[in-house]
Amino acid sequence: MKRTNKCDTQIACFHSALLRRGLAFIMCMLMLFGTAGIIAADAQEDSYKNFTPETAFSIDASTGLITGYTGTDTTVVVPTVIQGVNVIGISTAFTDNSTLQTLIVPDTMQVWGDGVFSGCTALNTVATYTPISADYLAAETAAGTYFSKSSRIEEITASGVNYYYINMRSGCVMLPTALNSLGTLAFRKTTSVSGFVVPAGNTAFKTYDGTCTLKDVQGTDVSYGYGPLLLSIDGTVMYRWASAYHYAGEYTLPEGIISILDCAAEHANDVQGFGIPSTVTTIGNYAFSEGNNINTITFPENAQVVSIGAWAFAHNSNLHSALPKSVTTLGEYCFAHCVNMELTIENSSLTAIPDYCFYECNNYHFTTFPPTLTSIGKYAFYECDNINNVYFTDGITSIGEGAFKDCQNLHEINIPEGLTTLEADTFAGCQNLETIILPDSLERIESGAFEGCQNVKELVIPENVIYIAPDSFEGVDPEQIDVSQNEYAQKNLPGVLPKKGTTITVGKLKYKVTKSSKKNGTVQLIGATSKKLTSLKVPATITYRTFKFKVTSIKAKAFKNYKKLKTVTIGKNVTSIGDSAFQGNTKLTKVTIGAKVKTIGKNAFSGDKVLKTVIIKSKGLKTVKANAFKGISKKAKITLPKSKYKKLKKLLKGKGQPASVKYKKG
Repeated sequence: MKRTNKCDTQIACFHSALLRRGLAFIMCMLMLFGTAGIIAADAQEDSYKNFTPETAFSIDASTGLITGYTGTDTTVVVPTVIQGVNVIGISTAFTDNSTLQTLIVPDTMQVWGDGVFSGCTALNTVATYTPISADYLAAETAAGTYFSKSSRIEEITASGVNYYYINMRSGCVMLPTALNSLGTLAFRKTTSVSGFVVPAGNTAFKTYDGTCTLKDVQGTDVSYGYGPLLLSIDGTVMYRWASAYHYAGEYTLPEGIISILDCAAEHANDVQGFGIPSTVTTIGNYAFSEGNNINTITFPENAQVVSIGAWAFAHNSNLHSALPKSVTTLGEYCFAHCVNMELTIENSSLTAIPDYCFYECNNYHFTTFPPTLTSIGKYAFYECDNINNVYFTDGITSIGEGAFKDCQNLHEINIPEGLTTLEADTFAGCQNLETIILPDSLERIESGAFEGCQNVKELVIPENVIYIAPDSFEGVDPEQIDVSQNEYAQKNLPGVLPKKGTTITVGKLKYKVTKSSKKNGTVQLIGATSKKLTSLKVPATITYRTFKFKVTSIKAKAFKNYKKLKTVTIGKNVTSIGDSAFQGNTKLTKVTIGAKVKTIGKNAFSGDKVLKTVIIKSKGLKTVKANAFKGISKKAKITLPKSKYKKLKKLLKGKGQPASVKYKKG
C-alpha cells in the first residue's frame, strides 16, 4: 500500500536512493554473469504485491475485526493496520464475495469469525505474510541473491520501504500462526479450496493427514501440516473438509472426532463417501449436504452418533447408508432431495422423524420404522414417489400435515392405534393407494387428508371419528368408503345418492331406501347392527351422506326377538309397523307409537309379556291386524288420543291383548 500523506521531497529522495541501489545491483550481475545472466533475470522478472487500500475496508475499532470490504479485486492483501487500528481478525467482511480468489493476511491475525469466507465460491487460496527484516534485506542485496518479487509485498512509507514475505500454497488455505478462533460457518460454500495448511507454531488447529514443504524467505524448506481436513488441535472438532480435494473412494475420517460442525463437508464434490468415526456424537447442520458424488456414509457398529442436524445429508444423489442404533435425533430436511437413496432407519433409536426429513426423495425405498418412533413431522415424506408401502410401528401417535403427500406409488397403509388425528393433506395425492386401515382411536380427519386417492378399494371409517372435513376424501370413490361403523360419517361425509332398495346404516340402525330422491327420499327401518340394543328411538328423518330421508315404515320382523330391548319410541313420520316387527321382545316394557301410524301389523308386539305401557298418539290409526298385542302383560295400560278414544278402543278390540288390559285417554 503506497502512502502519500508525507512530504514529496522525502519520497523523491527515497526513490533516487532506490534507483541507485538497483543500478549498482545490475552492474554487479553483469560483471558476475555476463549477458546470459541478464537474460535469465529478465525471464524471471515479476512484480511486488501491494496492500489493498485502507479505504476499501471497514473495521471495528473496539475489537480490531474487519467488518466490511467494498472492492471487487480478485486478489486482496489485508494491511496490519487499518484506520489506525491494529487488525486482529476478520468477521463478515468477505461473506458472499463471489469475485475474491486470493486473500493474503498477516500471520499475526488471530480471529476468523463465523461465516468469514461463507459464500466465497471463487476463493481458492488464503496466504499469510511476515515482515522481512532490514538486516536480511541488506545481506540479500550485498550477496546479490535473486528473489521472486511476486512472493513479496512492498510497502512504501514516508520513513522508508518495508517488505513482507508471503507464505502460500496455491489452491489451499494457509492458517495464520496466531489464529486461535475460527467461526463455525467460516468456509460455507467455499467450493474451490483443495486443502489446508497449518504452520507448526499454531496452537489451535491441525490438519489431517499429511505434511507439505514450503520455502521460507531464505529458501529453506519448512514443513507444514497439510491435508483436506481441518481439525481442532486436539482432533475432537471437525471444522472443514476441503471441497475441491479429490479422493477416489470413501474417505475414513479419523478416530477422535467428537463433533462434526455445521457445513463441515458440504459441497464435497470430489469424494465418493465418508466413514464416520465411532467417537463422533454430533453431526451438524448441512454437514454433508450437496456432495454430488457422495455415495456412501458408513457408520461403525459401535457408533456413538446421537444427533444429526438439519439438511445434514440433503441433496446427495445415490446415497447409501444405515443409521446406527445410537441415533435419536434428526434435523429438518436431513435427507431432503436425496434422489435414488437407499437408507435403513429401522435399527436407530429415533423418536421422531422431523418436518421435511425425506422431502422429495424420489425413488427412495425403505422398509419399516424403528420401534422407538412416536411421531412423523409435516411433509416428512412429501413426493417420495416410489414408496410402495409404509410399515408403521405401534408407538406412533402423531403424523404431521402432508407427511406422505404425493407418494404416488404408495399402495397400502395400516395406521396404528393411538393416533387420534389425521392432519391436513396427510396422504393427499397418493393416487395408487388402495388399502387404508384406520385405527379405532382415530377421532378427526382434517382437510384433504386423502384428497386425490382415486384408487381406494378398502377404507372403513372407525366408530370414534367425530369430525371429517368436507374435502377430506375429495376425488375418492364414495362407494369405496365404508361408513357403516360411524354415525358422523354416515351423516356428514358426502357420497352418492343411494338407489331404491339400497341398505344403508345410520348410527346403530339399518334402513332400506324406498324412494331415492335428493330432497324427498324415504326409507324403511329394517333392524339394528346388533341385537344387544336396549332402547330404540325411531327417528322422523335420517341424514345419510348429506342426503335427508323420512323414516316412513318399520319392516316386518325388523326387531323380532331382540331380547334386551326395553323401550321403543316410534317417530312421527312412520305410517306402518310391519308384521311381527317387535314380536318376542321379552324385556320390552314401554312402547310409544307415533302420530302418523295408520297400520299395526299382525303379531307386531306379540309375546312381549312384560309390556305394560302402550301409548298410541296416532289419531289416524286405521288398521290393527290380528294378534298385534297378543301375550302382553295382563297389567298393561293402553293410552289413546282423547278425541278418538272410543273409535280406537273399538279398533283394538280382539287383537290378542288380555281382557284385563285397561285403556285411558291421553
